[in-house]
Amino acid sequence: IDRVRLEAMVAAPPDAAAAAPAPAVSAAAAAPSPSEAAVGAIFAQVLRLPSAAAPGDDFFDLGGNSLLLAELQLQIEEELKVNISIADLLRKSTVAAIAQWVDGARAHVVRPLPASGGCLEAIRVEGWRAPFFMVHGGGGRALAGRSLLEILGPHQPLYGFRGRGTVPTERPHTRMEAMARDYVAQLQHVQPHGPYFLGGVCGGGLITLEMAIQLTAQGEEVAPLMLIDPPLMPQARGWREAVAKRLGLEAMWVVMRVFGLRASRLVPKRFRPGAERTPFWVTFRLASYRYRPAPYGGAAYVICSQPRLKFFTTGRWAPFLTGEVTTFEAGPRHLEVLSGENPLALEHMRTSVQAIHAWFDRRRADSATLAGRDAGRTPAR
Repeated sequence: IDRVRLEAMVAAPPDAAAAAPAPAVSAAAAAPSPSEAAVGAIFAQVLRLPSAAAPGDDFFDLGGNSLLLAELQLQIEEELKVNISIADLLRKSTVAAIAQWVDGARAHVVRPLPASGGCLEAIRVEGWRAPFFMVHGGGGRALAGRSLLEILGPHQPLYGFRGRGTVPTERPHTRMEAMARDYVAQLQHVQPHGPYFLGGVCGGGLITLEMAIQLTAQGEEVAPLMLIDPPLMPQARGWREAVAKRLGLEAMWVVMRVFGLRASRLVPKRFRPGAERTPFWVTFRLASYRYRPAPYGGAAYVICSQPRLKFFTTGRWAPFLTGEVTTFEAGPRHLEVLSGENPLALEHMRTSVQAIHAWFDRRRADSATLAGRDAGRTPAR
C-alpha cells in the first residue's frame, strides 16, 4: 500500500464530486519533488531500469530483492548523504515514501543513524521467539528481504549486522576475532543470555562461526547455526593461492593505512585481489585470510550453491565445524542463493528455520519440565 498517496487523497462528498468538473492537473503538480526525482534515479540505477521510477513505484514490485536492497541502501547513503536502515527500506519501499524519509532526515524530523557507534539494525522487534541475528556478507550490508521475514514467521524478531567501516567515519576491523567480539557485545545488549539464534550470509558465515565460538566460551548456549553459502576457509585452499592473495591484501591495507582508507584505488587493477575493492571489502578479506578458528562442536544448517557445496562434501570444512552439519544444495550460482528469489534456496531456508524453531521449542519444554520438578520438591526436614 502506498501510504503517502493514500494520505494525500482528500475525500469529497459524493454529490459535490458529481457536480463539480474534474480539476485539471498541472504539469508542475504532477512533477516529482527533487527528492523523489533523486530516489527515482537511484531506483533506475540499482534495478537497471530504462528511466527513473515514478513516485508511486514500489522497489520490490519493480524486481528488487535482498541483494539489490543492500545496493539501494548504499546508493542512497552515498548520493543523498543520509543514513537509512534496511528496516526503514522494508517499511518504506516506494519512491515517494523513501523521498519523504530523506526529506525528514535532512530536516532532522527523522533522526538518522549515528555515523559511529552500533552496527546492529533492528529489522523487526516484535515477536516472542528468541531474536534471529543475521550477519552481513563481504559487502558489509545487512541482508534481509521480505521473503526472509515471511519464512521466519510473524513471531520472530530479526536483527541484521552491517560491517563496521561501511560508514566512512568508522575504521573497519582487520581481525575476525575483533569483529565477532564487537558484534557479540552489541547482540548481548538486545539479548543478554542464550540460547542464541545466529546466521550469516557468504563471508558472514565466518563471523557467525567465531561469534558462536566466543559465546560458547562464555558458557552461553547457541542454537544450530544457519549459514547461507559460506566460502571455503582461506587456509583450506592451496598454499600458493592463499599466500598470494594474503600478500596482495596486506599490501593494499598498508597503502590504505598510509594514504587513507579510500587509497586502495591507487593500486593498479591488475594487482588488486578481486572485483569489489571498497575499503570494507579489502579489510574483510584480509581478516578472513588472517583467521584461524578453533573447532566448533555445535550444529549447523548450511545452504550452498553447487560450487561451494563441495567444500563440505569433500571434508574441507570438517576441521572447523565438528558437530552435526546438515547441508542443502540450492542451485548453481552464489548470487542467486543470496538474492532471496531462488525457490530452492528459500525452501531450504524454510526447512532450516523450522528445524531451529523446533530446537528452541524443545529447549523451552525441557526448561518448563525442570521448573515444574523444582516447584514440586518439598524441602528436606
